[in-house]
Order: sequence, then structure tokens, then C-alpha cells
Amino acid sequence: MPKKSNYWIQRALERSRADIRSADEVVKTINDAFYNCLKEIEKEISVLYYRYAEDNELDYDLANKLLTGDEYKSFRMGLEEYMDLIDSPEIQLELNTLSTRSRISHLEETFFNIQKQIDKAYIYQHEAVESLMKESLQTNYHRVIFDIGVATGETVVKDFHRLTIGEIIKEFERPWSGKNFSERIWKNRAKLKDALEEEIVKMAISGADCTQAIESVAKKMDVSKRAAATLVHTEQAYFSSLGTLKAYSEMGVDKYIYVATLDLRTSDICRDLDHEVFSIKDAQAGVNYPPMHPRCRSTTAPYTGAMQGTRTARDMFNNEVKVDKSLNYKEWHKKYVESDPKYLIEEKKWNNRHSDKKQLERYKKAGVEVPEKFDKYQDLKYNGSERDKRLRSIDYTRRMKLKNNPELKLPNVDTATIDKNKFEKYLFAGENEKGLNKGRLIEEKLGYSIDNYDKFKREILLRARDYPATFKGTTPHGKRYEQQIIFYNKNKEPVNVLVAWIESDGKTHMTTAYITEVK
Repeated sequence: MPKKSNYWIQRALERSRADIRSADEVVKTINDAFYNCLKEIEKEISVLYYRYAEDNELDYDLANKLLTGDEYKSFRMGLEEYMDLIDSPEIQLELNTLSTRSRISHLEETFFNIQKQIDKAYIYQHEAVESLMKESLQTNYHRVIFDIGVATGETVVKDFHRLTIGEIIKEFERPWSGKNFSERIWKNRAKLKDALEEEIVKMAISGADCTQAIESVAKKMDVSKRAAATLVHTEQAYFSSLGTLKAYSEMGVDKYIYVATLDLRTSDICRDLDHEVFSIKDAQAGVNYPPMHPRCRSTTAPYTGAMQGTRTARDMFNNEVKVDKSLNYKEWHKKYVESDPKYLIEEKKWNNRHSDKKQLERYKKAGVEVPEKFDKYQDLKYNGSERDKRLRSIDYTRRMKLKNNPELKLPNVDTATIDKNKFEKYLFAGENEKGLNKGRLIEEKLGYSIDNYDKFKREILLRARDYPATFKGTTPHGKRYEQQIIFYNKNKEPVNVLVAWIESDGKTHMTTAYITEVK
């Protein structure tokens, strides 16, 4: 083959991009199927609550009452009709078990109606994935044979083996990573079905209302939708790579070079394999041949010797750039990423994206002031000051301490008071220099002054409900308490404020407030 490795790598990357576009299109249609499934399930849950709820809380005992008379006959008829429509042996097995039962509750009837919607979504997914896998295998097989033909001077390759349907089906049945794609789909379906049933029962027992139950189910559906997308991309990567490998063997290619994507999203294992050369006979998916992991984006190309020219990489802003083709991933990373602090921050954002999303949700739920959008939160976390990051972490810890230990709540917090003289004659006006110094710092850091102290007062009383109070001893005036409260200024910067209180005769009032550093 006279063409150099540059040519093969370019063609391989073009095929890989086409494969990803095809997978994305299938994922969109599967997402639509999941959306329609969710809407139908929401209707079933609404009907369940409408029939068996009191004060918008599902009566679990009432929902568990058995179907009788015409209700049971109607259920049996619907079950038998559904069994006649279903070809899947996995679903038929469940339906056969259900059909042997002579006692069915209203709740189980709802589960059956929900199962039908889940089945519909997964049957569509199975058909869509199977069609995509067949197309990926055949298309890549033919494209690679054509490319090799062009490289060797044959614009039309006449004598090559045509893949038969029997050969393709045999590959479908191969458990290349422990299970074949069909087994994975039905396993995911069973997992979702069980999860939704468990969630609905849990919502009913806990007294959740209809809206809460629907929101909880929607979260479970979202997890399954993401799993479906991962399955599509991973299986598509396997079958497209398999088509390529079969073409290599058919056209007499001896060696291939592993080609990873030059960007921050590439996995460690693919980074290590980039530009490694292997014998065709030793190729094994998950070992030295794509896909190496779920959603793997790596590809391969026939190896014909040293590479010249450029290859495509992506910069920190995800723009395509050209770099020396002889660079493998580690060399590219050292030259372009490790030498640029900003690039390293972007890599850290990507590596920590999952834990950062969880942290953001925890902070939001606890009441910590953070940006609404995830990208803005990561910008704040990795480009903001270490002090601000530490104070937000402390804010979360304090709020959770009170939630986990409600006995630490400030006594009489809902009726606590603050005398206006604390602002008009101590912090922001008057002759007490110690108080005025505290007020000046509050104005500088938080923007509160004699002109708007009412806002500061309301904010103190509001935030006092979210933070634990520490008992500091007893004086002739009553019991002393302190709270360390995090405020946020107009620039969303956290500021630590110590607020002191006195509690006596069932009443609590503030004695002072001032900014202090956290030790």
C-alpha cells in the first residue's frame, strides 16, 4: 500500500466522525421514545392518585386492594391481548408469570400499565440499535475496503467477500464484553421497571403527593435514558470497529495503528495506546482495539510506517487545531496542555465534572449561594479564590450541621428580635467607636449602612434559621448564644459574620454582629 499512515489516519477519523453522527441521530429518536414513555407513565400515576388518594396522599392500603368482578376480568383480557402482541421472550416470561396469578391488586394493575409503556420504549430501542449496528458493521467494512482499493490503485474492488446476514446475526449474538447488546438492553429494561415500581411504593408509604411521585419517577427515567445513550455509542463503536477489522483481514493488512482523540476528554487507557502499533491477528476489543471502554471515541488505521504532516487536535475551547502528526497523545499533552495553566484548569474541570455536579446539587439543596448553571459554577470553583471556595464549603457544613442536629437551632429563632438602636446608635451611627468600626467593615464588605440597615436586619433574622447556635454561657441578662453565619455581597463573595444573642424568659434578641475571619 503506497499511501502513508497520514492518509489512513485521516480516513479513519472521517469514518469515526460519521459513526458518531449516526449514533447521535439514533440517540435522539430513543430519547423521544423515553419522553413519550414518561408522559404515559405520568398519566398512570395521576390516575392512581386520583382514585386512591386522600388529601393528595396515596392511600397505600386502598391501592393494594384486590381487583374483583369486572375489574379483574378487564385486567385479564388486557393481559391476554398484550401477550399476543409481544414477541420478546424476555417480556413473555414475565407476562406468563403474571398470568398465572389469580389475585391482582389495583397497584399491580398500575404497574402492568406502566410496564407496557416501558416495553414500548425498549422494544423501539432494541430495533433502532440493531439497525444501527448492522449499518455500522456493513458500512465500515465496505468503506475500508474501498479506501484500501483506492490506495492500491483499484477504484473498484471486485473480488472481496460480501458479509451475509447470517454472519452479521452471529456477531450480534457474540458477548464481546460479557453480554451482547440485546442482553444489555433487556437488563436495563428490567432494572428500570423494578426501580419505578420500588419508587412508587416508596412514595406511597412516605406520603408523597402526586407531583413528588412524578418528579421522582422522572429522575429514574433520566438515568435510564443516559444508560441507553451510552449503550448506543459503545455498541456502535464496537460494530463499526469490527467492520473495519474484517476489512483489514479481507484486504491483507498486517498491522494497525491505534488513534486516540487529542483532547481533554480522552480516557487514560486511550491516551496510553495512542500511536501504538499492533498485529491484526492480535486485535481484541477492550484490550488493544476500540472500543476500550463505554463511549470510546478512538479508532485505528492501517500502519505503513512513519507519519508526516499534521493531525487534528482540540484546544481548551474545543476548537479544531492542527498539530504535528508524529506526536502521540502523551507528547501532545506535555507540549500543549502541561505548559499552559489555563489548559490544565480546563482539564481539571473535565476530570471532576461528575463530582462537581453532585457538589453543586448538594450546595443548592442546602441553600448555599452558588451559580445556577454548571459551567458558571466550575468557573467560580477553579478560577475563584481559595478563600471563597473554603467559605462556601464551610457554609454547606454549617447548614448541614443544623439539618442533622435540629436541637442546635437558636432558641425562639422564629420570633427573635433586633433593636433598631443596634444599627442607629452602635454599628452605623452613634459615638461607640468599637461599634462604628464593626459597622464600617460591614459596609465595606457587604454594602449595608445607616441608609439600608433594614435589609441587613431582615437578612440576619432570615439566615439565623439556617445555622446552628452555640451556647456560650449564662449571664445576669440571660443565656448567651453565638452563630457563625455566611452572608454574600453583591459580587456573590462569601463573608463570615458572627451574630450574638441573649435568650431570657422565652424571648431572644441580638446583642451584636460583626465580620470575623474563619479560623
